[in-house]
Amino acid sequence: MAYFPAALMILPLLLALMVLEVVKRRHATFINPLTRSLARPPGTQLGRELGAEQLDFGVSVAELILPSLVPLMIFLPLKEKITHGDTFSACLFVVALAVWFMWSIYAIRKLVKRVERIRVLRLAYECEIAVGQELDLLMLSGYRVFHDIQAGKFNIDHLVIGESGIFAVETKGRSKRMDKDGNGKKGYRVVYESGVLKFPDWQDRESIEQATRQAAWTSKWLSGATGLSVPVRPVVVLPGWYIENKDRPVVPVIASGYIQKYFQSQRGPVFSNEELQRVVHQVDQKVRDLAPGEIGRPLPEPS
Repeated sequence: MAYFPAALMILPLLLALMVLEVVKRRHATFINPLTRSLARPPGTQLGRELGAEQLDFGVSVAELILPSLVPLMIFLPLKEKITHGDTFSACLFVVALAVWFMWSIYAIRKLVKRVERIRVLRLAYECEIAVGQELDLLMLSGYRVFHDIQAGKFNIDHLVIGESGIFAVETKGRSKRMDKDGNGKKGYRVVYESGVLKFPDWQDRESIEQATRQAAWTSKWLSGATGLSVPVRPVVVLPGWYIENKDRPVVPVIASGYIQKYFQSQRGPVFSNEELQRVVHQVDQKVRDLAPGEIGRPLPEPS
């Protein structure tokens, strides 16, 4: 009888965990009907990952709550033994407390990491949506814009195609630290020098290298698919930041507010209309043939 109150407290949590697991398994059996009819909107894969992570957050909370009931389960029978003058195993008591303590630390660390991952995914998702919406305005100037092109274990955030060239655009969502006034105005500047993005409290070289690799992959893919020589230029967009160029950048890094100005300043033509149509056809076919749940995306690096 000593365990009965604790069992009643644990039962709803166990049922909640079982329901969450059933829901996750059930969702995995459904297929999005929009597989071949519409192009992918910006942030498609990030949106899915964010939703899945938020669902897993509930599991992590339950994993943290369950161990908190262990002391109660230990105390109740121990109290009953002491009241009746019975002997009890001190060694078993210490081991149980040690296991409870280690599990609590594990569950807390897991929960903290999941909260941080949700923050990173939400920031990346919102920035990718914002940049995608601004890029879509280029279609009024004759460009074709595609989003979230899956490429093996990574993806191309945005692909901009026009007579003046083809551009693989990588969006990087980077948060700002608040200053003493409660805003981020003092830490809004990024210095771009020698291929390195120098933020107020850290430096980033990987973003430029990543954009370069992805543009090279896109160029190789489109060249092989069309039989043409298709150079692709990398572009990095940092929404909400002011970029100060210390030298002439090999890879352009622009703020989201300068997207229209940058692409309208590009001179061409680099491609004829027939060549552009061949490139657009290949990209359009790849994007529309890709099922929404196909191929994952690595975790965006923390900001």
